[in-house]
Amino acid sequence: MDWSSDEDSIYTMINKPRGIASIVYMTDDDPKYGEKNRQWLKEMWEGLDFQVIEVNNPNKDELTHHLEHWKSEIGRSPSKHDCFSFSFIGHGGIKNGEEYFLLRNQEEYKFIDLYAKFSAPLCPGLAGKPKLFILQACRGAQNGISVELFTSASPSSIATDMSDYFILQPCFIGYKSYFNSQNGQSPFIETVKDVFLGEYRDNDVQTMATNITRKISNNTPLLKDGKSQTTTITTTLRKALYFDGIRGGILPRFKSIHLGASNNVKKSKDNRKTFKDDTTSNKVDTKKVNADEKDFLCKCGLQAKQRLSKQDDENKGRVFYRCSKSKGMQCDFIHWGNKLMCKCSTPALKLVTSKGGNKGRVFFQCSNTHKNCRFFRWEDSILE
Repeated sequence: MDWSSDEDSIYTMINKPRGIASIVYMTDDDPKYGEKNRQWLKEMWEGLDFQVIEVNNPNKDELTHHLEHWKSEIGRSPSKHDCFSFSFIGHGGIKNGEEYFLLRNQEEYKFIDLYAKFSAPLCPGLAGKPKLFILQACRGAQNGISVELFTSASPSSIATDMSDYFILQPCFIGYKSYFNSQNGQSPFIETVKDVFLGEYRDNDVQTMATNITRKISNNTPLLKDGKSQTTTITTTLRKALYFDGIRGGILPRFKSIHLGASNNVKKSKDNRKTFKDDTTSNKVDTKKVNADEKDFLCKCGLQAKQRLSKQDDENKGRVFYRCSKSKGMQCDFIHWGNKLMCKCSTPALKLVTSKGGNKGRVFFQCSNTHKNCRFFRWEDSILE
């Protein structure tokens, strides 16, 4: 496999923390509209290995100082920051064709001024690196409506001044964004959190954003209230962005070695040492496994997460599927499977690293030598 081409087309995400996640939330009008959504964002960014910095109710000068401070921090040690994210929870609008969000004392802060601060010339520490913006704010005063559908069956190596941006907003330009009037919760923020935390080990940011757009457009509570919302994606990313830190340059440097007894070793076509699987001597029908197990939905309607049991009983090392939400918010869905499957419905290969800071760490990757689907997971990241 030509790993060099992957490194050229995928952002490097190897640092811990990945970078700064700034969360700005406004609670002047009503505290309930910021608190729960702030908690969701904090849980999400921490779960994705970002250093979270929170700012409550800043005015324009305070926000400018905050942004300039972290720009300077990144500039002093750019190699420690793979990414930057900025999240906002509050109100916004559009005036004379320019979008803005509202800070303390109703001060307006233009979106374009925010983006420009992190352009390559003004923030060289982030040049060529992804910059993510999740902005929970109205973009106008128009209400969205829903309709019933009747349907029939060479990435560049040069970073331009405004490249490597990814902006996710809850509504189309000119439209309102909605909160739950009873508890202040944002369906947009909740969906972003659930999808990012539930899918980041398998999907890139663009794929997850598409899934967020679909889920928001099908949001049942909004539709029952006669409302609709169309999440908007604006991107100048030049590469695929994965939060799991695997596809961004770590995997190519691994050398896989055998974990079991010598009489269990066999050679694959690409000369890697692998397990001879003695724990499932009966052949597994991969098509049946894929159909029956791979796409389970939990009771929340989310794709269930694949885990390995580490309990010291007859199920030790066995795959099971459960709700992908964080602890304390999970439903009680659980389903037991047979063995870990990669994206192309092939039993995953179990290997161990032999060099570097992850020496001795066990991982799984795709075993299909003809069509590798890039599946990769650390064993300790999926152990329950």
